[in-house]
Amino acid sequence: MRAADAPDCGEWSVYSIGSVLVTAKHINNAVSTAVLFADIANMIDGGKLLTNLSITAALIGCGTDGGSEGVQVNVTNKAYNTTVYRASGFVPDGILLKLVHNR
Repeated sequence: MRAADAPDCGEWSVYSIGSVLVTAKHINNAVSTAVLFADIANMIDGGKLLTNLSITAALIGCGTDGGSEGVQVNVTNKAYNTTVYRASGFVPDGILLKLVHNR
């Protein structure tokens, strides 16, 4: 999400299936943000190595009411440390992920 494309903290649909809509909201107009879909998925379900703590921290831990949470990125992922990513001006920060009932 480029800051110039989201001057009012823009929100985009990431994915929709059945009655669930996943949206991403850009919350920092001072930076352009890029995060991995893997990090978005981990925010939804708690990741591969589930623990009670990771489930509670994930959006799935919000029960049936949906919820929102800032995307927590795995900064050790090689994708965030490539020359291309670093030169792009994007940062892995400033995205709020929301799960909402979509009917």
